[in-house]
Amino acid sequence: MAADGAGLRFKPDGEKAAKPYAISTVAALALDPTLARVRTPKGPFARLTLADGSRVSMATLLSDGGVLTGATVTGAKVSVPMGELIAADIRRGKAVELADLKPTAVKEDGFNGVVWPWVTNRSVRGKPLRLTTARGVEVFDSGLGVHSRSSMTYKLAGKYKRFEAAVGLDAVSGARGAVDVRVLVDGQDAKLDGLTGLTASAGAKAIRVDVSGAKELTLVVDYGPGGDVQDDVNWGNARLVE
Repeated sequence: MAADGAGLRFKPDGEKAAKPYAISTVAALALDPTLARVRTPKGPFARLTLADGSRVSMATLLSDGGVLTGATVTGAKVSVPMGELIAADIRRGKAVELADLKPTAVKEDGFNGVVWPWVTNRSVRGKPLRLTTARGVEVFDSGLGVHSRSSMTYKLAGKYKRFEAAVGLDAVSGARGAVDVRVLVDGQDAKLDGLTGLTASAGAKAIRVDVSGAKELTLVVDYGPGGDVQDDVNWGNARLVE
């Protein structure tokens, strides 16, 4: 945007440099957030969830008991009253989000050839990760969105102590789904209760799996009795803990 507020500059496709345009000649300006790529810090950082729904990634964070202050990952100075804070999650610490890791193997076998590719931090339909828990419908900022039938394998290299997540059918788009979910550690079934014939009405299941010394973790979602109808499965807060 120009400093006088009366114009803007942008570089059209195929041009070498940006050109000025008067605001009066612009009918609309559309911003596509799916094209945004924010650089993630290499070390630990905090992810704030605010009462108005905003999410802020903080590189530094201090509190005097009434106000949180610090700098965002882009260097902006921020202060947040504690009354506006819903949650402050530390990322890239002892817990590593699966959404931040690249699987070593992915198999997706869609029903009748229709495949829904897996997604990080969203459902397979591009919506927030919504799961029904004991507190009602919750939205998870971090996790994986998958669809039956699929399996995802991650290399552990013996670095972690446990895997934890809340897994279930999406509270909205998975209302009619039914799936069988399995967690394999070095190819062996973790034998978790309540994951066979899992439905949305049963709610999400909180799981904790010992992976001490393990080399590999595999998450499997298979068809239930209804084929793949609304088998939108979310792994909320899926993480490995050192």
